[in-house]
Amino acid sequence: MTSSQHLEKLLLSCRGLSPQTEGVSRCSRFRLTITTEQRQALDRKLIAAQKLGDLRLSKFILTIFAAVHYQETEQAALILQLSVAQVEAYVHKFLCYGVRGVAFTKPTGRRPKLTTDQRRELSRLIDAGPQECGFSGACWRSPMVQQLIRERFAVSYSVFYIAELQKNLGFSYQKAAFVSDHLDDVAR
Repeated sequence: MTSSQHLEKLLLSCRGLSPQTEGVSRCSRFRLTITTEQRQALDRKLIAAQKLGDLRLSKFILTIFAAVHYQETEQAALILQLSVAQVEAYVHKFLCYGVRGVAFTKPTGRRPKLTTDQRRELSRLIDAGPQECGFSGACWRSPMVQQLIRERFAVSYSVFYIAELQKNLGFSYQKAAFVSDHLDDVAR
């Protein structure tokens, strides 16, 4: 027995419906039926999602199966531990895109503060040296790079992140180690 069949029996027993009503949802607004091919494709996706441990995709597919077998979205939401709005959104996505829409893309994350062109420009400026950029020192320090970025690109980075940014740009860096004043210079 596949997990979708197990869920279907669970949902049917909770609702008091017989297996003859299987495949039809009598929602107050629409009636959802799926073809055998769609059911098989959803079963394959569900098995793959469960093997990968993708809980979100598994709940999406189980929501579709619940919508096919049940009248009330509230009950499906309760059983699957989702909000009613999320159940309706999953069903809406399935209605719009079919089985192809039953997928999630990984979020890309936060965009970097500096664009690729700005990073290239920063690399060029760091290669040129601090004196070429208007600083009096002979070698770069993190506060100098921080000031350069703020002046040229109007982007503010923490001084503690500058070393990591330099590493990401391909530069080697040294973080200053704390040395106590009372230690003997000769012994070091």
